[in-house]
Amino acid sequence: MGRCASGGRRARSARRSSCAPSRTTTSPARIQDLTTQGSQFLIATHSPILLALPGARILEIGDDGDLRPVPYDDALPVRTTRDFLADPARTLRHLLG
Repeated sequence: MGRCASGGRRARSARRSSCAPSRTTTSPARIQDLTTQGSQFLIATHSPILLALPGARILEIGDDGDLRPVPYDDALPVRTTRDFLADPARTLRHLLG
């Protein structure tokens, strides 16, 4: 994101490798800097960290195909992460059959 200037709009898909907690320390700071300067971002992500950015508007695609706003705590990546952290063995049993 070093090439981003202030103002304008950005579209971004967060690569899976960039969603690792250890790799999401620089991007959120830069996004925050740019949004305070008037930039807007459209980011497709599964990262609860990026979803938690101040001022984020979280949209999910419903079963009917419509976009709908959801609160942070109700966002699928947040619920999935919390469920896994609460009981990793249960989640793995479900995933592995």
